[in-house]
Amino acid sequence: MAGRPELELKLHTGVKFHDGSAFDADDVIYTFGWLTDPNNGLRFAENYAPFKRAEKIDQYTVRIHTNGPAPTAMLRLAYSTPIVPSDLHGKYQNKGDFGRKTPIGTGPFKVETFNTDRIVLVRNPDYTHGTPCKPAARVARVEAVPMPDTQTQIANLATGNIDFIKVSDKAQADMLAKQPTLKMSANEGLTFQFMAIDSAGRSGNAALSNLKVRQAMAMAVNRTLVARSVTPGGDAVVAPDALCLPIHRACAYSTKPPAHDPAAAKKLLAEAGYPNGFDVELTATPGSTGLAEAVAGELRKVGIRAKVDRITFAGYREKQRQGKQQVLISLWTSGGLPDASSPIQFLFAPGARDYWHDKQIQAWMKEGMATTDEERREAIYKKAYDRANEQVYVVPLSTKPDVFIHNRDLVLDKTSGGVYGLDFYEVHWK
Repeated sequence: MAGRPELELKLHTGVKFHDGSAFDADDVIYTFGWLTDPNNGLRFAENYAPFKRAEKIDQYTVRIHTNGPAPTAMLRLAYSTPIVPSDLHGKYQNKGDFGRKTPIGTGPFKVETFNTDRIVLVRNPDYTHGTPCKPAARVARVEAVPMPDTQTQIANLATGNIDFIKVSDKAQADMLAKQPTLKMSANEGLTFQFMAIDSAGRSGNAALSNLKVRQAMAMAVNRTLVARSVTPGGDAVVAPDALCLPIHRACAYSTKPPAHDPAAAKKLLAEAGYPNGFDVELTATPGSTGLAEAVAGELRKVGIRAKVDRITFAGYREKQRQGKQQVLISLWTSGGLPDASSPIQFLFAPGARDYWHDKQIQAWMKEGMATTDEERREAIYKKAYDRANEQVYVVPLSTKPDVFIHNRDLVLDKTSGGVYGLDFYEVHWK
């Protein structure tokens, strides 16, 4: 793809959809036409903005044309572009009915039952195109049963009625992991938690525009201690030194957030004109309230009078748009894309999320997406992530692994590419 805004793909031959129909170039052409049609109103249509069109060369060869250099094209194709069967998907006026009524793909499992009471997946015997990255299924059947109540989940797990559950509460995870018949597994994933500080003054809290204040806030928080006291996952919970993770392609940096040092934090506050501290509000999105409370406790130790606003996601978005967000404690899933462009675009692109107005980072952000040269991209993102650390715009607090409690005889292979859980082809019995 280097030097040309196009990508030629050779498709696997002999691949079948779960209904027995053949997979070929026509399905790829149809899918790309649907994804890039602006009239479809897809929620994440911007993910496919780099793609111009797909051209059929022959039955198993497709050439994808882009609108220019597209350094994330291969990742987007690999991670989040399921190809739909053209004949079946094309029949639905409401395309959402495809997933609800006929969920069909080419993967290692196929859907046997799909309703509000139960989802049943069975091994796909025609899945012969597996790879070490996405192998064939090793269990014959997976049943997913909705249980909104956590205590009901735990009771069914303890009695052997179900084999695993996903947990988000640390105390609960630690307690269950001690049971002799159970085990905890953590999948590192792409999600990380952060503290974003309004340096641009949008919220009206003048103290936050002072670099020394932001440095003091970072120094006040023992990131590893705070994260591991709230976030389940044991040693899988780490405090990253930048807003990108090692799994992110082109992730590079040479700086770190200010080290934990409460005494130095108090000194910096005094130098900044706040010897007696100041008031600040932490906005906590759903899933981050416990972490926000822990961060508030650390800030109060150095004289910063922090309070936590526990808010719904809709409330957070409204508060964000209104410019009332002083400090945000939240998380980001990397948009399902393990590339250094994802966190930097999510946080610093012009718009409602931008509480920094850093034109230099925005310029580097555009530059990083204008080349497919990997060494050049690393050099560009290194400058962007270093500046984010130096200006203490956003403090990375910790990773947030997906944590499962399961039957001790069940093996959940550890991967680092998942986003919202695990893939069932990673599960097998001892």
